[in-house]
Amino acid sequence: MANELHLNKKRSIIFGLYCSLIGILSLTFSIFFYFSYEHSILLLFLSTIVSSFTISAFLWWKIIEKQKKYEISKGIAVGLASSILAILLSWTLTFLSMLISDSLNLQSHSFFRNYTDALIAIFFYSGATIFYLAFFPLIAGSLIGYYYVKSAILKNSQTITSTQQNP
Repeated sequence: MANELHLNKKRSIIFGLYCSLIGILSLTFSIFFYFSYEHSILLLFLSTIVSSFTISAFLWWKIIEKQKKYEISKGIAVGLASSILAILLSWTLTFLSMLISDSLNLQSHSFFRNYTDALIAIFFYSGATIFYLAFFPLIAGSLIGYYYVKSAILKNSQTITSTQQNP
């Protein structure tokens, strides 16, 4: 039982790492094409890694591993939801850190006048990220979810078969 729990957590972490790679790739495309706030790139880079890993690993654990429902449709849905929520969270973390640094006078971004501007910017930039990158993060997240759940099904069936053959 403990070995199975370890395997489930390991799969969740690996899924989160795969989705982090997609976040990094998406961010790289964004930087090359339309970013001009150079001092904010590090904030966005770090928040992208943190948000894509945590959201993806958590959703995989909660929806797939904990319920032991290795279905391809659920894998695709987890990948898609992970992408959308990670994009929202990465922009939220970035803009929140910009607001905090402005309020503490650490570095002036002069990007927002108030929290309402930041909230509007979060949704605008999240939508722009999805549309500008031609749905790359959504498609990639769905494909990772599809292939990852397919490999989990295959590994589980091999484990069950080997257990049945060696009583």
